[in-house]
Amino acid sequence: MRQRYDKIQYASGEVIVISFEEEDGVRRLATNHKLPFTFLLDPQKQVYRRYGMVYREKGPVITWRTVIAYLRLRFAGYPRQPKGKDVRQMGGDVIIDTDGNVQFIHRSKFPEDRPPVDEMMKILGETR
Repeated sequence: MRQRYDKIQYASGEVIVISFEEEDGVRRLATNHKLPFTFLLDPQKQVYRRYGMVYREKGPVITWRTVIAYLRLRFAGYPRQPKGKDVRQMGGDVIIDTDGNVQFIHRSKFPEDRPPVDEMMKILGETR
């Protein structure tokens, strides 16, 4: 998303990252990786619940794909996950148009489960 941020803004889009992590960790991540996005803290996970993001109460959370994805991030310079992080709360991606209508929602089943950025860019272009 960072590499496409100019195109996202050109399409009248904005990236807003919702995180239940602590403010210091989010600030370090944004600063260290020069992320131009708006970050909103949701420690009570109200936004996660509102959009139906999966909380995996049972079953495996970490797969080999997860391990590989996190290794790639670590080699790219991303910080190690903080101790005590709630690994069972999955994230997701949502595109909301300027009228407030949800145009796209992807609820991750595992930490590495993300939609292709190209797919989201296409949807964003269609909502313009």
